[in-house]
Amino acid sequence: MVIKHTGAAYQYEGMTFAIGQRIYANGQSDWEGLFGVITEIRTDGDKETENETADIYCSFDVPVLLADVTELEKRFSGLYREPKTIEDISLDEVIMAPEMIEPLEPWTGRKKKTVWAVAVDWSWHGEHGHLEEICTDYPDAKRKLTEYLSEEFDNSTLLQWQADDRYAAVSGNDSYECYEKEDYRENHYSISIEKRNLVLDSAFIREMYDIHTNETCKEDVISSLKQCEKCNNISDWQFERICRKSDLAYLLDQKLSRDDSYWESYWNNVNLVVDGLVEEYTKEKPICYQPETDTAYPLCIGNGEKECENCSLFVDFGEGDDANDK
Repeated sequence: MVIKHTGAAYQYEGMTFAIGQRIYANGQSDWEGLFGVITEIRTDGDKETENETADIYCSFDVPVLLADVTELEKRFSGLYREPKTIEDISLDEVIMAPEMIEPLEPWTGRKKKTVWAVAVDWSWHGEHGHLEEICTDYPDAKRKLTEYLSEEFDNSTLLQWQADDRYAAVSGNDSYECYEKEDYRENHYSISIEKRNLVLDSAFIREMYDIHTNETCKEDVISSLKQCEKCNNISDWQFERICRKSDLAYLLDQKLSRDDSYWESYWNNVNLVVDGLVEEYTKEKPICYQPETDTAYPLCIGNGEKECENCSLFVDFGEGDDANDK
């Protein structure tokens, strides 16, 4: 079978590879580190290779960094045992096995999280440095700034600079800077909190969800443990050893996975939610309903009221939630 229509997909070991999808070449191939796009997928008798998996045709982008170009040329020169330049390396219609590439999520639609970077930059008598520490909570960032700055004042260098007329000091709510007026590059110290947006991929979100779920399950097990009558027969040391076990969440998950009544209740509630959503979306449209134009399935464009944001028929329904994550 030949798959070549944009958007058409091929499934392999739980992963989806689609025509037009952006991909990244991993360490399983000689094109490691390159970005590209899937142009065609061939399976069964239409394959050009004898691989057991599908042939996935990829067109790779020319690297933009000189270091990446040099690394690629070096890799292929070693592979062919003769000098190779970027012009000699095939980047179009390269046949890759599924395990050689990793599908990339599109930028649009990704969740964003506001984070705060504590940025420190300094130079002193020819030495210089820069560091950043990312915090997901503003008070943590302010606390880190305070600790860094207090440490610098304790070392007395900044106190000496502030007492010297050759230096100037400027501070704000989230920043501090002290520098030599005549030669900023030679002697300066600056620290500030910078607000940034962190783009989250689905793998990171799943990881955070798993961490939160594991911690919640662990807390539930420990809470039950404290109320268990059998605990009267164990020592404090044994109790602490149980609480410190790293697989408490796993043990609970193993029990739940074998509990048919638990999953029956879960899916019953899922179905109740679905029924409620279907009823909500198919109910009679409100009087204020103002449909979109030029679309077969119009949503409501709203009338500027605050209530529109929480209406399931509103064209921008849910956008407010995304905005809070940015």
